[in-house]
Amino acid sequence: MKSMMKIIVALAATLPLFACLACCNNAGPFGHASQYVPLEGEPSESQRTEFRLVGARVEKDYWNRHRVSATGIVVASEDVAGERVLVLRQRRLSYPNSCPSDHDPTEVYVPPESACRVTVSQRRLPFIRISLGRLDFPEKAKLVPGVLLRVYGSVEYRQGEPRIRVSLYRMWPPGEFLISSGAELN
Repeated sequence: MKSMMKIIVALAATLPLFACLACCNNAGPFGHASQYVPLEGEPSESQRTEFRLVGARVEKDYWNRHRVSATGIVVASEDVAGERVLVLRQRRLSYPNSCPSDHDPTEVYVPPESACRVTVSQRRLPFIRISLGRLDFPEKAKLVPGVLLRVYGSVEYRQGEPRIRVSLYRMWPPGEFLISSGAELN
């Protein structure tokens, strides 16, 4: 009986450790981690091609065959014939994510993962148009200017201009992402 009690006490003592390992490793919906953490369902890099507007204008056959992804900040939103169309100022994800803190720079300090924010390049790329179609995406009403989106879908052409037809997206409201302050090489 005493040995059984010791086992129960030992298990109870390790329970918080297992709970922490289960939750502490979760970056949450806004990716609070030092590296970008995809959500379940986000395609891997091998399953998609990063969208490039100039390439999509020139090589239509290539872009029609590939699943694409793009990251950008919403600058405009409109409903056209029952479809929600957004204009994004395209940006690139920066690696690693920024983990700001107000610590003394003369001390060694490792900020907690919860302080980290998904970070995008300061360099502005072309404006791109995306279409959410008639699908009823959750939080569709919150896709307003200033929101960061990471979208996945296929390229379609409207009046000769490429547009991403979104099948999946991830969003970050203002304050949940950062724009890098350094010079990018991309």
